[in-house]
Amino acid sequence: MEFITPIIEQVCIMYLLIIVGIVAFRCNLFNRETASQLSGILVKIVTPAVIIQAFQIKFDSSLAKGLLVAAALAIITHLVGIVLSLALVRKTADSRQYLSDRLAIIFSNCGFFGIPLVFAIFGNIGVFYCSMYMAVYNVLLWTYGVSTFSNSFSPRNLLKVILSPQIIGTVVGILFFLLSVRLPSMLISTTKYIADLNTPLAMIIVGSYIAQTDIFGAIRDLRLYVISSLRILLVPAVLLAVLFFWRVDRNIAGAIFISAACPVGAMTMILADQFDADPVHASRLITISTLLSVFSLPVMLTLFHLVTG
Repeated sequence: MEFITPIIEQVCIMYLLIIVGIVAFRCNLFNRETASQLSGILVKIVTPAVIIQAFQIKFDSSLAKGLLVAAALAIITHLVGIVLSLALVRKTADSRQYLSDRLAIIFSNCGFFGIPLVFAIFGNIGVFYCSMYMAVYNVLLWTYGVSTFSNSFSPRNLLKVILSPQIIGTVVGILFFLLSVRLPSMLISTTKYIADLNTPLAMIIVGSYIAQTDIFGAIRDLRLYVISSLRILLVPAVLLAVLFFWRVDRNIAGAIFISAACPVGAMTMILADQFDADPVHASRLITISTLLSVFSLPVMLTLFHLVTG
């Protein structure tokens, strides 16, 4: 119970921040364009700052090996999602909705939702390992994810991966870590101020996405519950089985597990909109999975605690 209480408290705090975002959007304190601009600030400035800050630790060979383990677990998790999505979501001839469903199972909201929760529970060391999950996520999103929607692969997509702020932040952070480069105190303080925006800003943005969705229409769609359950229950459950047999450092396991247990990622809706694959359905998936995760996350993290000790 000592472990689960702070988790429940943190999840409740995050959902209160989501409610702030919903209310602010409904009260016209900001609009869809503002929400999109805030997302850009979060992705391009705040998240890289969080990652770089996490890598501002003294080099240690065990930590370096831990990054490789984290990367391996992230790859396994996404492969599990790909296999489950192909096996359980059938292709339909009259709708491209199934494409959104498949990506929803594979790609979690590890950036907006995962990093704040990982940081709250495991601190900077958790974000240190979580960054590898995000790196794998971005590579697969802009390669496998885009090719799933477009039925083709473009080298331009790979360039997007290389130039994405999260990848740049991760590469810079890893170099700082490997070379034991410490930022001057003034830059560290500046980076920390920016990084501290991550949790409230991310949750308010998630709230704005929910506010833009027809919630009453979403809660009547049984398919949304099925796909959401695969994302927030089955994928992390398979990873938990892997962690049962492969005993790794608890910080590594926790960071990757939380990332895997997060609700559907916002990029699913963005890609669905870009490739005409029913973005409304994708936005409903994000909403329902986010609402369900208020119950699933404490349960899954309790199981994680029991399995990993």
